[in-house]
Formats: sequence, C-alpha cells, structure tokens
Amino acid sequence: MVKGLQAGFGELLGSATLTGLRELGVQLVRLDCQASSPMAAGALVREVLEAGMVPYPIVREAAQLANLPAGTNVELMNEPDLHGPKAADYEAAVHHVARHAAGAGLHLWAGCVSNLNQRGLRYLREARVDRWPADVRVSVHWYPHNDSRRNPHPGFVSRDHEVAELLALIGDRPWGVSEFGFHTTARKVSWLDRWLGVRGTAWTDAQVAAMVADEWAFWEEAGAVGAVLYQVNDGPSAGSAKPEALDTFGIRRLDGSWKPVAATFRRS
Repeated sequence: MVKGLQAGFGELLGSATLTGLRELGVQLVRLDCQASSPMAAGALVREVLEAGMVPYPIVREAAQLANLPAGTNVELMNEPDLHGPKAADYEAAVHHVARHAAGAGLHLWAGCVSNLNQRGLRYLREARVDRWPADVRVSVHWYPHNDSRRNPHPGFVSRDHEVAELLALIGDRPWGVSEFGFHTTARKVSWLDRWLGVRGTAWTDAQVAAMVADEWAFWEEAGAVGAVLYQVNDGPSAGSAKPEALDTFGIRRLDGSWKPVAATFRRS
C-alpha cells in the first residue's frame, strides 16, 4: 500500500521540505490544486515528481488537467458531500472529467467524501458510483468518531462494516483513503458531559503516532491501494493555550521539528 501525506495547498513546497518528506519514507504527496491555473497545477505536480515521489493533485474541473504529465493520478474535488455540488451534479462532473482524463492518459479518482459514514456513503450512492466509467477509481476520507480509532460511525457495527458497505457500493474498483488523521487538541464532549463537568482530553503525540501506525495496517489489510495522512505542518495556533484542532494535525511542529508520527511512514 502506498503511504502518502497531504502537503500541498496551492504553493510550491520547495526542495528542503520535499527532500525531508522523501527521507521520512513518504511515497505520495497530495496537492490541493483546486484553485490553481493549469500552468500552476503542472508546476506543482512536476516539483513532486522531480523529488522522487508520486504527486496526487486535486482538481475541480477538466481544464486543470491540461498541463499534467501522462500517468498522473488526479482526484476530483474535495469532500463534495460537505461542500457541494449536489450528488447529481457531481455524477455529471465525473463523467465529463473522466473523458478528458482518459484522453490525456491520466488516472481519475472520484468520490472523496468527507468520512466513511452514512452521509458519505449516501452521497456516493446518490452520485451513482455504479454508473461511473469503469476506469474511475474511488477515494474516501476517514476521521474517528468520538474518542477511539476503533469506534465505528453511527449506524455501523464495526469499522470492518464501514468498509464492507463501501465495497458493496463500488464493486471491484480500486479504492483508497485520501485523508485520515488525528489532532492533538482537546476533543469535544457531549452536552451531558459538559453539564457533568467532564472535560475533553487530547491525544498525545505518542498516542497519535501509535494510532497512525495502526491505521496504515488497517487500510492495507482492508485492501486500500493507498492512504494519505493529513497533514504536513501544524498551523499558527498550535503553540497557543487554546489551539484550533485543524492546526494540530501536522507531522511537523512550528519550530520545524518532526513529531513521532513522522516515523510511521517507514514502519512495516
């Protein structure tokens, strides 16, 4: 299974960062090119290729494919079940972009739903994944429900059940997890816990490293082609008294040092 990292957000990453990621064992770099021009998207992809890793750009429309090298794996949109478009419009976009991708020798991944939960699976069903062109591959995201990576999402009896429901929808298409991860900010608690005075706790760096190592193994055993950890850097609030959760998913701290989770790319 290919182990990837979300590291690109529309700007060139630079040789120092890319060399560091390759040395860690990162094999694939997911690049958000949704707001990029075709020329800029091509430059971002080539930078990763030249660093010796697999680029995985996210695009919003067929025009952004124009300067991508043949053989590139491309993902269509990000979490459309949360951000739109409607499922029927996404289905139409898949067919349209798939024609352009095939003509350019590109490999299209679609779906990219925000979680392997009832909402995400419903969106895939309503977007008629069963009618997508045969060469379109499927991507999904996965983030934990409540306080354990072992918890299934509501409506499922286990995490294996979540995967089984996905496979029942997509058949024998190749599939992968294009985002998963764990933050180190205090987790939210229910209104009842708040009323009882229970405070949310935060996972430690060591706990996150252990969970990510387990996730690599889980997705490989489940049959995923690849999985992508979110993300490369902590955000600006990470060093504050009340950091934002989105700012504490990084494998690299604000001071440039790697967290323990960075070592999981090379573990078997």
